[in-house]
Amino acid sequence: LRLSGTDSGRWDTAFLAQSAGVRVAGVSSAGDGCVALWDTRHGGAPVSTHSLGLPPSMHQVPPPQIVAGGGMVMLSMGDTVSVYSTDNMMSIFQHDGHKQKDKTVSVTSLAIHPTVERLVFSGDNQQGLHAWVFNPDNQNQCQP
Repeated sequence: LRLSGTDSGRWDTAFLAQSAGVRVAGVSSAGDGCVALWDTRHGGAPVSTHSLGLPPSMHQVPPPQIVAGGGMVMLSMGDTVSVYSTDNMMSIFQHDGHKQKDKTVSVTSLAIHPTVERLVFSGDNQQGLHAWVFNPDNQNQCQP
């Protein structure tokens, strides 16, 4: 399978196993940044693509990373974790709890709990570890 139909560059990818097949979700920080979803049964161009609108300051280390599971896709960029719907790759929630007023923080790791629905762990370069549950119906109101 060749993932095409997008800008070249470094892509971080995650697989979404579903009853009808396997999809691949990916994120790239090239240009303005992009999150995309491919259907492996069809190959070629992505079935869904959205620009991230990244400012030049976001083209830094670490690059955006993506994790999938539990019917969701999570994307870390800088000090924020965004949760996307696997149906259309639209953002349904943002966790900005890693932000610090006087420090530059980058989320460096993400994990989805394998059995507890919508429980997410995220770590950052300031040794912060967050465990949070999100409600997709309440944007940016997570429960620590």
